[in-house]
Amino acid sequence: MIIMNFILFLDMMAQQRHFAAIRKGMLTTMPALVIGSLALMCIHLPVAAFQQSMSLLFGSSWLVLCQVIVNISTQLMSLLLVITISYCLAQEHRVVRQGQSNPLINGQ
Repeated sequence: MIIMNFILFLDMMAQQRHFAAIRKGMLTTMPALVIGSLALMCIHLPVAAFQQSMSLLFGSSWLVLCQVIVNISTQLMSLLLVITISYCLAQEHRVVRQGQSNPLINGQ
C-alpha cells in the first residue's frame, strides 16, 4: 500500500514539466560527465603498472592533461546544464516550436 502510493507520487512528479526538463537536460550533458569521469579515473587509478606505462607513453605531463580535461568537462557541464535545462523547459512550455529558429543561436 505504501509502496504503491510512493510509486504513484513518483509518477506524478515525473510527468511534471519542470522535472521532465531537468531530466532531459541532465541526459543531454551526460557525455561531458563521462569524459571527465574517465580522465579522473585515469589520474587516480591505483595500479602502479598503469601509472608507469602512461608516464612512459605520454611523458610526465599526462597527469596535467587529464586534470585539464576534468576541469574543462566539469565547468562545461555546469554551463551546458543551464542551457539544456532552459531549452528543454522552453520546449515543454511550447515556446520553441518546430521550424522556429533558436533564440539562443539567432541572437534575438
